[in-house]
Amino acid sequence: MINNFGQTPCQLLRDPHPRRLTFDDLVAKAMKTDRHLSLFYFLENLKVYFVEVSGESDPLVFVCVPRSQPKSIIQHGMLDTMVTVSSEGILGFHGWLPYEKAISNYFSFDKDPSVTNHKTRKRFSTQFAPGLKVTPNMFVVTHDCKLMISGGHSDNSLQVYHVGKNKRLAHICRHIDIVTCLALDYCGSHLISGSRDTTCIIWHIEQQGGVCVNISPKPLQTLYGHDNEVSAVHISSELDLAVSASKDGTVMMHTVRKGNFIRTLRPECRVGCSLDIPVIAVNDMGQVIVYSRESQPVNTKDELTLHLFSLNGKLLCTRTVNSNIGHMICKGEHLITGDDQGNITVYELFRLRQLTSLPLYVPVHCLAITNGNSHIMAGLRDGKLIIIGIKSPNEIR
Repeated sequence: MINNFGQTPCQLLRDPHPRRLTFDDLVAKAMKTDRHLSLFYFLENLKVYFVEVSGESDPLVFVCVPRSQPKSIIQHGMLDTMVTVSSEGILGFHGWLPYEKAISNYFSFDKDPSVTNHKTRKRFSTQFAPGLKVTPNMFVVTHDCKLMISGGHSDNSLQVYHVGKNKRLAHICRHIDIVTCLALDYCGSHLISGSRDTTCIIWHIEQQGGVCVNISPKPLQTLYGHDNEVSAVHISSELDLAVSASKDGTVMMHTVRKGNFIRTLRPECRVGCSLDIPVIAVNDMGQVIVYSRESQPVNTKDELTLHLFSLNGKLLCTRTVNSNIGHMICKGEHLITGDDQGNITVYELFRLRQLTSLPLYVPVHCLAITNGNSHIMAGLRDGKLIIIGIKSPNEIR
């Protein structure tokens, strides 16, 4: 044992171990050090802030604060970049700071002035396909906030834009129909695209010196198996897992490295009914949350259900919801959904138990959660951006 692993000393420290901080002590310490806290600890003390982004009624369909981006000095100090996209393809690059003690709402939002100026506003060079419903699944931003990748274009292309230079870097046509969904892995090294042509393609993100520079024009893998349009995708290089959902009512799982088929998940559907899966979410352990719409030929009202599957394909639990979910994201042990009735709901993931719900009264088109889980971002149909954070300590008391 000693030869292989070394000898364990009988004692390392003479002083007693420090006392573990209570939750109140932790909160007080975070306030003193100007650290933001996870809002999942304060679900009963959330506050909603309205932020004007476009100044028009153009729906906001995508919002993102990239995970690890270089800092830039903008007005109030060291700010991150928040990226927004409207349904008309208008791009916004705003300044975002999650915590600043001197400000009453504890965050800074520095609006991109070009969004409201018709002469300087930034747009995608290729229009979206006519009649296509633009969804948040059609856009991704690399973690260093250098590249923005978009689908949904009428020429079936996958387009890559440089965020800082507002310049198109690549125009890739490998799908034979419109690209309907995209997803980036946690490391930012692989991208997956899904299309109306029923296939998914895995791409490699080219990097130089740790900075994302483009997409490799040659696909790594092409995944087959669906019988209808691919509606949502997810990729995890760490788990060697690619997940895709389709309007044919199935969710398929493949490996990333070799493109091998693993299994198909099929939520239950009654005989004579059709099943559509518009949204999925996958957590860090590979558990798949599937949102399904079951359409009945006689009854006009669809049956809306959340399903939780394990990594091995076992159905763990289901939950019926009352409103159509427009977008959902999974973070740790929590699932966040936004629906057409304007409600943002937080669930405990493992039992799909509702923890809290916030009414916004306007349909929610997209969701994002910021670094450190400090805020939830919600884009609404009327073009407003909603920022949900923790109340100030005085309000909590």
